[in-house]
Order: sequence, then C-alpha cells, then structure tokens
Amino acid sequence: MISAETIAYPQNISYAHVAAITLWVFEHLIITDLEVTYIWKSRWNVIKVLYIFVRYCTYIDVVLNTIVTINYSLRWSDSVTCKTQYQAIIWLMMIGIAVSDLIFNLRIWAVWRKTRTMAIILIALNIGFLTPVWVTWGLFANSLEFFTTEFLRGCIENLGTSLLPLAAWAVLLIYQTAILLLMLPAAFTAFKLGGRSNMTNIVIRDGNFPDNSIIYVLDLVGYTGIVYYIYLILVSLTNLVVISLEPALFSMLAIYARVAYAALSCRVVLHIREQAANDSQVHTVSGV
Repeated sequence: MISAETIAYPQNISYAHVAAITLWVFEHLIITDLEVTYIWKSRWNVIKVLYIFVRYCTYIDVVLNTIVTINYSLRWSDSVTCKTQYQAIIWLMMIGIAVSDLIFNLRIWAVWRKTRTMAIILIALNIGFLTPVWVTWGLFANSLEFFTTEFLRGCIENLGTSLLPLAAWAVLLIYQTAILLLMLPAAFTAFKLGGRSNMTNIVIRDGNFPDNSIIYVLDLVGYTGIVYYIYLILVSLTNLVVISLEPALFSMLAIYARVAYAALSCRVVLHIREQAANDSQVHTVSGV
C-alpha cells in the first residue's frame, strides 16, 4: 500500500527544485559583473570554455529538473517516461559535476606547478574514485522503478532498500577529502610565507616562473580554496546522512550538490582572475 508521504513526495521534490533554481539564478546575478569583466572580455582558452559550460549548462540541468518535477506533480506519467527522464537527469547531474571537478583538478595541478607527479596522482584519484561513482549512479539509474496508477499524479519512486546512492555519496566524500588533503600544503605555504614578505602574491597559472623568484601561493588558492572544498565535503556528507535516514530524498538533495559544484568552481575562476587583475605584480601566463 502506498503511504500518504509517498503520494506527496513528487510535490515536495518540485518545491525543492524550484528553490534550487532560484538559488542558482541569485548566485549568477551577484557575480555577473565579475563574469563580464573576467570571462567575456578575456581571450578564449580551456578555462574559459569550461567556465561557460559549467555556468550555462547548469541552467539546462536545474531548469529541466524543475520542469520535470512540476509536470510530474500536476499530471500522471507512465513508468517508462518517468524512468527515462530520471535517467537523463542523473546523467546530466554527473556530467556537470565532472566538468566542475575538472576545474578544481586543473587548479590543484597549477598550485603544484603542473608537476608530472601531481598529474599522475590526480588521474589516479579520478580513476580510482570517480569511475566507481559513475558506475554506481549508472546502475542506480537503470534500477529505478516507479508507481503509476490512474488515481495518482506524477512519478512516485519505489526505491526499496537500494544502497547505491548511499555508496556513491560515500565514495565521493572520500575523494573530496583526498582532494582537500592535496590543498593543505599550499595553504600552509601561503600562511607561512605570506606573512613574511611585502611582495604581493603570485597567481600560479602556467607553471612557468622566473628562475630566481620566490613563489607565493595566492591567498585565495590557499585559504578560500580550502573553504570551498570543505563546503563540498559538507554537501556530500549531508547527502550521505539524509539518504541513509530517508532514501527517497536522494533526488531532493542531489540538485543542491549540482548547484554547489557549479557555483564554487565558477567562483574559483572568477576570483583568481580578479586577484590577478588587481595585483600589479602578478606573474601571468596562459591558464586560469
């Protein structure tokens, strides 16, 4: 028998998704001036392409999520349609998070002066942790089942006791913690050297530096970057805890993780470029 809570679930999901798209639009509005200055007026490179993809494909993702859930809360849908559209939503979310994560990875690689060792470490972490996450979400998307009756509107998920979303967030949490640990030495360097010199901080962009220069890690990379990773860890931890208590809420919270990844990765690019433009002694090559 379907409970009253299960029947009301699609409507609750629609409320959460409307809130998420509102949050995303607000986030974009408050940094529009920075985007115009440091993205649209800049030359084209890989980082600019990634930024534009993350920024504007997120609209497609969250709007599609919102439209689908609103339509589901207003009319009845068959189980095949429900499954197909939910699978599309899950894969869009994973692609968006992956591209955002690529920005974070490129940034860490730059902080470590683009060494081969760090490149190997990052590739190994991505293969070792993100591949299982993708596989797990894929298996979960294929396993989705829905209640559909002529008396109920919307898609009502029958998640049963599936542990796949829980496993995916657990692996992602471990990966994010490992990435955070890679940033700690840079933060320590910025803290130790930043207070001992009047020389303005240098933004690491291309890994090419004067032979005799002292490299200072930008405080944004060391400190704000650490905060960003902590935010992402808290988002994953929240998903992990909530889904362990109530599996049906996986869809309600996942869209917020998508928005968090997109917002923070875009801010990384904008803030580093802003600092570079404001610092008359910044050494810039091509890159971020």
